[in-house]
Amino acid sequence: MATPKQIITNQRQIDAARAAQEIARARVAQAEAAKSAFAAQSTPIIIKNIQTATQGISNFNRALRESLKTGKSVNQIYNATRDIIAQTKTTLDPLRTELQGIESEITRANTILGGISVPAPEYQTIMEEERTLARDTFKNTLALFFGAAEAAKPWTDALYNVVNKFYKTGSTIDESFNLALLDARNNPELEPFTNRFKGIYALQDLKQAGKPVLIPTIAEYVVSQAKMSDIFSQAGLGDLATEDFTSDLIGKGNSVSTVADKIAQVYNRIDLAPTAIKNTISRYFPTVDRATLARTILTGTKGTQQLVDELAKYEVLAAAEQQGIAATGLKPITGGVTEERAGEYARMGQTFGSLMPKFAQVARETPTVSKLAGISRREDIGQVGVERALITSSAKELSELERLAMEEEARFRGSSGLAQTGLASQRRANRAF
Repeated sequence: MATPKQIITNQRQIDAARAAQEIARARVAQAEAAKSAFAAQSTPIIIKNIQTATQGISNFNRALRESLKTGKSVNQIYNATRDIIAQTKTTLDPLRTELQGIESEITRANTILGGISVPAPEYQTIMEEERTLARDTFKNTLALFFGAAEAAKPWTDALYNVVNKFYKTGSTIDESFNLALLDARNNPELEPFTNRFKGIYALQDLKQAGKPVLIPTIAEYVVSQAKMSDIFSQAGLGDLATEDFTSDLIGKGNSVSTVADKIAQVYNRIDLAPTAIKNTISRYFPTVDRATLARTILTGTKGTQQLVDELAKYEVLAAAEQQGIAATGLKPITGGVTEERAGEYARMGQTFGSLMPKFAQVARETPTVSKLAGISRREDIGQVGVERALITSSAKELSELERLAMEEEARFRGSSGLAQTGLASQRRANRAF
């Protein structure tokens, strides 16, 4: 169906005149700026020269009055005054010429500006064919997102009317679908369409709340879902490769790279961990099944690096629990390794593997150290002190262990008739340190 439309036939002439006006205005502004700069620079010079000339004339007049009284000649004062006035003229004349040139440029620019007129628009009525989106094209595009069966349902007719409204105004098909998504959010007839892209709405809400998120187009959204599904399939998590779950992930601000990092650096680290580590971590991450674990990691608010740091801490804690010296687990002990200390050791680069033998040594030697401290009537450094000596090589705790060993050795050397017992006890002390 053709509809009448008015167009401006002399739009180019109008645009050219307006552009010429802008150029002329720029020339006027440039000349005015040059005049202001000139005034700022030359005014002090002009004032100084006028003051000098005025002073010279004043001196001459005073000398002339004196000469009339005394009869003396004033030729020397006259010549000096004449030279001052000539010098002032020599200085000021170029400035006057330059100012005249600037003012002439301002006049010329204003004359040019005043001579430019913008022609009135001239209209012509034409008949324009209405732009309509073909239903077949619409259905085929929709089928890419929902499948042919869903695209044939009645609700798509209501969506067609919304999409076509934007297409008629000049938008492309992709642009029309994106605009329709914004327009259809609260339309109950289009619930299947809005549910399909609920992650986009969730991101819009985050952006309105002040979060720094990017809002994808429908095409970008679908591509992201497909890539996330591939990641899940490769990780053996095909149950998570659904439109619903990937929509939730995108709606929480997760990008494809974020999901890939969490799977590679967090999920796989737990999934492939030894049983001892899994048993400890299971108290902090649910491991009813692999899918539940992945959901917990992916839908949580913690970033990848924070999760990686926590895993390192729990792995250290698992080593302490395996050696029976942890403040957590099935058999916690007072003064045992806490989450805080485990995190400290993890940040130092210690791991489950590196700490298993060290924690075993701590478990063996802590009772001996406590016993020797009691005999020597010294303060017991306890398990924490032994850890610091054996794991962090703390000078203070190492010195305390050396003192205990030396005192024990001295006691045995000072005991008569107990050489063999002393040697055995000494050997035990040496093993402790």
